[in-house]
Amino acid sequence: MVVGETIADDMQSTRVSQRIDRRDDSWILWIVVAAIGVHIIEEYALDFPGWARVALGAPVTWQDFHLVNAGVIVYSVACAMVAWRLPAFSLSAASLVVLNALAFHLGSSAATGTYSPGTLSAIALFVPSGLLAYRAAWRDGVLTRAPLVWSILIGVLWHAFLGGAFAIRYFAPLYR
Repeated sequence: MVVGETIADDMQSTRVSQRIDRRDDSWILWIVVAAIGVHIIEEYALDFPGWARVALGAPVTWQDFHLVNAGVIVYSVACAMVAWRLPAFSLSAASLVVLNALAFHLGSSAATGTYSPGTLSAIALFVPSGLLAYRAAWRDGVLTRAPLVWSILIGVLWHAFLGGAFAIRYFAPLYR
């Protein structure tokens, strides 16, 4: 009986030790989610829809603003919850925010010569948290070429979907 208990104790100890020793920095994905929250507050406070109407000529409404941001929050929370079980999916939230910072906010600010609301938080929070998520995945051994490529592709497709959907909504409505 004592030998059986000792073996069982050793097996339990080994399982706990393996869980403790295994590196898992997927928690950084929650920092990406938090960065999105701060970013939305900056865009809201600086009237992103008003800027988009004037600078881009896109009739963005507050309803559109809230819908897009709700979708991004739900998506990024799902990515954080999945974590390293599916790194291509989970890292797509990191890709999404880095692309949003560089391609959308910096790009539109440069193209219009105006400040795109959200640029500060995008550069200060999105870029570092997104890159840290990729670094954490690499350090944890889950970032291989396939998840890297797929996560970036998914981030690009997210932006293409949003851009396409709202271009149709604003400039070529399906139902007149």
